This record gives sequence, structure tokens and C-alpha cells, in this order.
Amino acid sequence: MPTASFGAYGCWRFGTLTLAALLAICYSYTKSSGASFATYNSIAASSQYYMSKATALFAITGYMHASGSTFNNDGTAIVPAGGAVGDLTSSSSTPSQVAVMLKGIRQRNLAITHFFSAQSPTECR
Repeated sequence: MPTASFGAYGCWRFGTLTLAALLAICYSYTKSSGASFATYNSIAASSQYYMSKATALFAITGYMHASGSTFNNDGTAIVPAGGAVGDLTSSSSTPSQVAVMLKGIRQRNLAITHFFSAQSPTECR
């Protein structure tokens, strides 16, 4: 069975915009070699906004661009590499993918945390 190896590199930066707003940004580069050859460039940003001491909003956005070729899902054939942001259940049919997600609304009340989550992946062409 053919094999591939991956090398990954990345950097991130975290900052406070205001007393109520936090922002994090990350860039990563991944390269495969072996039976397949692909490169993946991705950038992601996440934010957290405190509406009060007890309530916060969370959001994240990500972009990935892939080039080259890689294995298909069952590892039996070489196919063009596609973008896949985070742990979304489907990857893009094109080399790039963008995702914007409202990750949650947190309300602390007597040490109880509630979450609301939604995601909406969008393909770039």
C-alpha cells in the first residue's frame, strides 16, 4: 500500500483588542511527500466578545487552499487535493474552502454553561 508523510509548520498570535474583545489568528503550512504530493496553506481567526461578566459570544473563521494531489478517502487512488477547514464533515470540491461559524453564546449562571452552535461552510472558486 502506498504511503505519504506530512510536515506541518505554523504560527499564531493572541491579543486583547479591548477589555471586552479578544482575538486570535493562526497560519499553518502543511506539505506531504511520498506517494502523493500536496501543500496546504490555511489561516484562521477566532474572537471572543464579553457582553457582560456572565455572557460571551464566540466566533471563528477559516480559509484553506490546497494544491497538488493526495489520496482519496479510502486510500486507493490519487486525486487532486481539496481544501478542508477544521473538522467540517465535508471538504471542498475545489482547492479552497472558507468557513464562518458562530461557535457559541455562553451564559454563566450558578456555574452552568450553555452553548449554541452553528456552522456554514462556503466554497471559494
